[in-house]
Amino acid sequence: MIGLIGLYSTFVAGLSLAARCALLTLAVALVAVPASIIAWSENGTVTLQAELLAAVLCWSVGLIALLMAHRGRGTPSAVAWILAGDGLAMALPLAVAMGMQKAGHPYIQAGFFKWVVLFFLATLTARTLLVAPFVNTAARPARRGPKAESAI
Repeated sequence: MIGLIGLYSTFVAGLSLAARCALLTLAVALVAVPASIIAWSENGTVTLQAELLAAVLCWSVGLIALLMAHRGRGTPSAVAWILAGDGLAMALPLAVAMGMQKAGHPYIQAGFFKWVVLFFLATLTARTLLVAPFVNTAARPARRGPKAESAI
């Protein structure tokens, strides 16, 4: 089991940012296709639109969170960047859903909140698998003293 985790970490650590974004997009697409079929069968067009809006919303903030995690990669504050991205990925879809509920939007009746939860969990899982190797990347400690410039 440890060998598989090491192999996975080595594979993911070698991926470029574009490949990580593509894998996140693929994860959302793999959830969106069956979810769209279910949404269409539930209530037709309005539910399908609510589902697709939730998918695009969670996918876009998931990409932003992935970019934030990439920005902090290899720094002493890598975990802070990851947590900031996760906070944004949680807060923004929730704020949109609460705003729609307060406004009485028809998407709320079509189950927008449950679609947000579904796509949030899908993007959270994908981001966790794609970002976990960032935490293992050791930051180069800051050197002080007369030999600090020669070490760079």
